[in-house]
Amino acid sequence: MKILPACATVLCALHAQLTWSDLLNEPAPKDAVLAPLLSAHDVTSARFFSVGQIGRTIGIGWSCTATLVAGGDNPDPDKPALLVTAGHCAAGMTGDNEVVSDRPTDEGWYFTPSYFHDNKDQHIRIPISRIVYSTMKSADIGVLQLGETYGQLLEKGFKPMRLRALEGATPDIDIAHVPRGLFRDHYLRYSECPSRQPAALFETAREAALQKDLPWFWPGAHPNTCIGIYGGSSGAPIFARGEWTIIGVVSTSLQEEGCGTGKPCEIEAGQPVGKLGTSYFASIEPLVEGFKADGSFDPSSLDPGTGIVIHRQGNDDIPPTGPKDEGERRPVRWGMLIDESFESIRYKIGPADETPCEQPKGYGAAEPVLQQALMDRATPMASGVYVLCAVGKRPGSETWQPWSQATVKLLRVE
Repeated sequence: MKILPACATVLCALHAQLTWSDLLNEPAPKDAVLAPLLSAHDVTSARFFSVGQIGRTIGIGWSCTATLVAGGDNPDPDKPALLVTAGHCAAGMTGDNEVVSDRPTDEGWYFTPSYFHDNKDQHIRIPISRIVYSTMKSADIGVLQLGETYGQLLEKGFKPMRLRALEGATPDIDIAHVPRGLFRDHYLRYSECPSRQPAALFETAREAALQKDLPWFWPGAHPNTCIGIYGGSSGAPIFARGEWTIIGVVSTSLQEEGCGTGKPCEIEAGQPVGKLGTSYFASIEPLVEGFKADGSFDPSSLDPGTGIVIHRQGNDDIPPTGPKDEGERRPVRWGMLIDESFESIRYKIGPADETPCEQPKGYGAAEPVLQQALMDRATPMASGVYVLCAVGKRPGSETWQPWSQATVKLLRVE
């Protein structure tokens, strides 16, 4: 790697106090079990030179990990360079069905590649200019655009990495990431471990009372028990062990007992199960087709986030409670208001881990949105985590929302 000029600025003390690690993972405690530091001078670290830290110099922000990527080995040197990271790192705490695309970032965001502990005099900050694509719908993934081109970065010694679709459900993986916490060395660290079969996963932000469009639901999250995954690790590249191509990004982890609020939980046989010490990564397979050999990104194959809008009337996964008669159990209602900019809706409901929204089987007949069938519809009486899958059609259109882009709402019945 080319020798780089020393960074001219540092974060002020005030910003250091205001900076969060990231929105889904708490910072590592002082006595945390940490993954080993990577060294810029170790030949085995060469494949991690394009991995670095996202941060912000203005206002309140959070720290994540991201990687310089492209769809080919020799992208157009005049194309703006791209990063891949987690969706909540790219666009913040977006809603359960929200998609953000082609939007300028707030001022002050930057990316520092090659964020090793032993090359501090070479750290530089490259401004982040746009959110190219970001979502937490079905997968926690995001693409950011830098304020410099591939050619400019190559002159500084940074070559983009490639991405590929995940092959096989349970690869052995390794990760280069920048965890944050009450310890000194917030630099690139290395973790490796097996992964296991994908799981249906849900999580709610700690600030859920401010949002009605939660919880998030990731039906194909990839669990693993790699050590040292904490706040700041989110967005880090996942590799099939020893490879140079990226197959996923770190999404979240369960560090405390419990389920739901800031605590991701798997769904097994319809029931929530917290697996302490487990981390999860999102496959970047949906993004791979969008990265072109010339260094551009085409989101046309991705969910644009324009599907039928359904508003939860309660907060988070707490449904509105119906009347109760003494001695009688009565089901709560779904309490979902369908946006009347749509004309018709088709939907299905079932256990969250057994009801694939992208498959047409099980959807009911078309119903007029004006009937608002989901407001007073009773939930199942049995406790568990249920999913509502819906597709819509707008007035005057013959085209329905694709099954693969169905709107998804989760409800936990206790």
